[in-house]
Amino acid sequence: MQLQRLYQLPNCSLLVQGLSDASLGNSQCLTIVTRVECGFPGLQPALRGGKDFLVQLTAVVSAYAQGMISGLPRPQSAISRELVQLRSLARDRHQLISTENGGQVVLELNSLQLFDLLDAIDQLVADPLALPDLQVSFAPLPRRHVPPLVPLPQRAAAPAMGLAGLAIAAAAFFALPIPEIKPPKENLPQTEQTAETPNNNPPATTTPPADSPEITDTAALEAAVRASRAAIATAWDNNPQYEPSRTEEYRVSATATGQIVGYRTEDSQANIQQTPLASLLKPLPAGDRQPLADLRVVFEPSPNGGSLEVSPWDGY
Repeated sequence: MQLQRLYQLPNCSLLVQGLSDASLGNSQCLTIVTRVECGFPGLQPALRGGKDFLVQLTAVVSAYAQGMISGLPRPQSAISRELVQLRSLARDRHQLISTENGGQVVLELNSLQLFDLLDAIDQLVADPLALPDLQVSFAPLPRRHVPPLVPLPQRAAAPAMGLAGLAIAAAAFFALPIPEIKPPKENLPQTEQTAETPNNNPPATTTPPADSPEITDTAALEAAVRASRAAIATAWDNNPQYEPSRTEEYRVSATATGQIVGYRTEDSQANIQQTPLASLLKPLPAGDRQPLADLRVVFEPSPNGGSLEVSPWDGY
């Protein structure tokens, strides 16, 4: 039974006529092509052929359209076959050539007509009742057909500049004079010089201003004792190397806020510079006559590294 399939689009029509294969068991499926006609409104004549023409038309138009969409034109072998050829004339003009019975039909298509032809071919390939063995093959474009993203002169510029720089550096290196090698000088005896090192350690005895009044109020004296004990304990924590080997007693003058302004000791063997008191000493400025507390500070040895006692020198 004679069958035909017509794929009609605004700018292209594709007509396929043929027969069904009774062995497939579907009398409505067109499997044997007898005639193909492809026409475009306003262009004459229409392209005609058989199954070979249809197969080549499908392959050439698909490959050409892939090149247009991707921006990577396909090689000539993909868009030029024995019966069908497709060439680009301009940005929106395409030349479709069909060879039939030794003669050629040349049509100039615009992009709308070309893509309507592609749409008609897609409908034919997707039609389950027409040519089930007709397929459109897709293959990646060989790398040799892909133009480089960076032109060759730009790619060669960096290595060329590197080689030029290396050559210039080598020439400059060889132009340098050979350094003169001098024999080593004999070692001369050096005269030892002993520089006096200033002694920044605080003195063993400092005296507060003699005319500073003494704190006698019990509450103020207790506050001075607490503040002084806290300051000395903190300084001792920062200097854990100090561990008294015996009881050391110092007479200390401190302000109500615990600032150590003077100290002295009657023990000739005591080394106050090693105690936390040395780092806390801050004498009063000249003319400052604020009240001072007269305190007794005792460092005693203990298994835990030493103990601290702070109390008024004459008691409460």
